[in-house]
Amino acid sequence: MVWPTGTRPKGDGVIQIRWGSNPRRHEVIKLPHTDAGKREAARIRAKRIQEERFGKPNAPAMPMDSPRFAEAAQRWLTVTGKKKRWSDGYYNEAKNALNLHWMPFFGDQFMSDITFEMLDQAWEAKEFASAKTAQNVLSPAKGVWSYAFQKNWIVEDIAQRIHVTSDQKPEIEPFSLLEREAIIGALDTMAAASKDPFALVAAIYWVTAFDTGMRSTSEICALTWRDYDRKRFRVAAAIVRGKNANRTKTKQPRNVFVTKRVKERLETLPSRWTDKAGYIFTLTNFVTTNQIKDGEKLNDIFYQACDLAGVSRRRPYNCRHTFATLALRAGMKPVRVARHLGHTVETLYRRYAGWIDSDDDQADILDMERHYQESDAAKDAI
Repeated sequence: MVWPTGTRPKGDGVIQIRWGSNPRRHEVIKLPHTDAGKREAARIRAKRIQEERFGKPNAPAMPMDSPRFAEAAQRWLTVTGKKKRWSDGYYNEAKNALNLHWMPFFGDQFMSDITFEMLDQAWEAKEFASAKTAQNVLSPAKGVWSYAFQKNWIVEDIAQRIHVTSDQKPEIEPFSLLEREAIIGALDTMAAASKDPFALVAAIYWVTAFDTGMRSTSEICALTWRDYDRKRFRVAAAIVRGKNANRTKTKQPRNVFVTKRVKERLETLPSRWTDKAGYIFTLTNFVTTNQIKDGEKLNDIFYQACDLAGVSRRRPYNCRHTFATLALRAGMKPVRVARHLGHTVETLYRRYAGWIDSDDDQADILDMERHYQESDAAKDAI
């Protein structure tokens, strides 16, 4: 049996029916590609035409004639990117994810023709090194389907049914106060012995990271001398995907107060006198326009300092965790620590609860042990 008018095969066990002209309608139905399946598809198509002509009580609205996935994706990128003022880096990352991972499957398909089974099959075929990478691939696809649903091109936002299983976040491993000072001492020793002037920049950089808790490299390397008033830094910019962005990670500027040690060391940076409006941390020739945007060399020096100090290597990001945990244990109010780090209070409690409550927990344990001892003594007396 040939395919009836307005029907055609669409994947294994799926038949598409089409009718109407202004607008044209589509519907995908799970039916086998047998004669019986073709007859059922033709019957359903005739029913849809009848319903459209004479109406059907409480019937859901059918989607308007939808574009192909490639067109929908481009329109989503253009419209959403402009509305949300995406950076070039984020736009290109989303575009590359769509081109690499989704266009080969659905580029020429009409959005209304793509079923959840087809999307789920494409997703299941992919493998990723981490949950974060998977999310970076899935997020643009979800954006396209959500946009198509808003435009009434599809009857269901099927991408919302796809999820990424999150990896467990790595455990926080802050340095102790003694470890922090040992690393800083090693950085000073390396700077004094090295003929590379960048060693001095690195030493001051890591002292700044330890004593302020700012994000490295994104926030620290985005600082200019205009952001520093000898008391605090005004953190209002960041490096995002290798490019300067006039916003922080949380899109909220903040003031970060500096320690006496940071103040004294900043005064020794040659860039302090080269360009009073330039970047604070620059490369070896101290040309202020030669901003550091890649932390690889800084990280290498940090790891060398850990080895020299006899401290176990941890991610340099733990400088931020070190500031937070030491501040909390010193009695600094959580709301002030959160404001300083650029966190919400909820995020601070979720991430550093063990350090906020550790003293209280210990006291509670001692109270419990004392209670049990008293109870046992009472039983023995009986």
